[in-house]
Amino acid sequence: MRDISRAFRQRQTITIEGVKPALSNDSRTSPYRWLILAVATLLQAGAAFVTQGIAVLAGYLQKDLHLSTTQVGLLITASSVAPIFTVLPSLRKANRS
Repeated sequence: MRDISRAFRQRQTITIEGVKPALSNDSRTSPYRWLILAVATLLQAGAAFVTQGIAVLAGYLQKDLHLSTTQVGLLITASSVAPIFTVLPSLRKANRS
């Protein structure tokens, strides 16, 4: 136990058989991971605001734009279905890298 605590104080690398050390460009050690998390959170919040906002504003949209109930329903559906076509290719690309 003393060896481990000494290694941490001196910032030495401890090697364990069968475990690969993190690379210097590994995402787990990158300081940008919090920036990426913040951007992803803001983008998700914005997407949720749009999707849920249309449903909240449906009555006003129907009245002001003279839309039928079916048209408003299709608008809400389109705002929910459209992200699927962007998320699936993004997931495939993320899994490749």
